Amino acid sequence: MSNSENKAKTLVIGDMHLKEDLILSRVDQAIKKLDVNRVVFCGDYVDEWHSNRSIMSDAIDDFLTWIDGKRKHGLDVDFVLGNHDMQYLRGIPGPGTHTDLYKEVSEALTYMKVQMACVVGNYVVTHAGITREWAYRFLTSDQRETPCTLSDALNEMFRRGDDKALAA
Repeated sequence: MSNSENKAKTLVIGDMHLKEDLILSRVDQAIKKLDVNRVVFCGDYVDEWHSNRSIMSDAIDDFLTWIDGKRKHGLDVDFVLGNHDMQYLRGIPGPGTHTDLYKEVSEALTYMKVQMACVVGNYVVTHAGITREWAYRFLTSDQRETPCTLSDALNEMFRRGDDKALAA
C-alpha cells in the first residue's frame, strides 16, 4: 500500500438491509463534507423484514445506479460480503431471503465485485469480524501476518468456496 493510499479518507458503512433511500444520501453528504475518496460497505445489502420482491428489486437497481455514478466520478467503492448476501450467492435460504430473487441478487453482487474482506489502513474490514481462535484454526501464520495477507486469505477462501471455514 502506498503512502497516498494510507492518507486517503475512507468511509466505512455497516449493514444496508435495503435502506439505500436513507443511507446513501447521508453517505453523499459525508463524502462531500469529509472529502472522502473511498467508501467501503460492510455487507447485508439485501433482506429487510417488511420487504417484498418489488421493493428489493428497486433497491438493488437504485444501489447499482448510485455505485456506477460514484465510480464514474472517481470514487473508490468496495463491498464486503454479509451473511444475508452469501445466502443469495450460494442459493441457501435464511431469515428474510427472497428465494425468487436468487439470480438477480447474485448477479448484482457479482457486478459489485463483493469480497470477504478488504484493508483500510492497518485494519481488515469484514462483515462479522475474525476471532483469534478462528484465525489460528483456519489460517497459517503467514496468512495472519499482516492485514493484507489476512484479507487475501479470506478472499481466497471465498473464491474457492470454503464455506465451512468461513461459516465456522
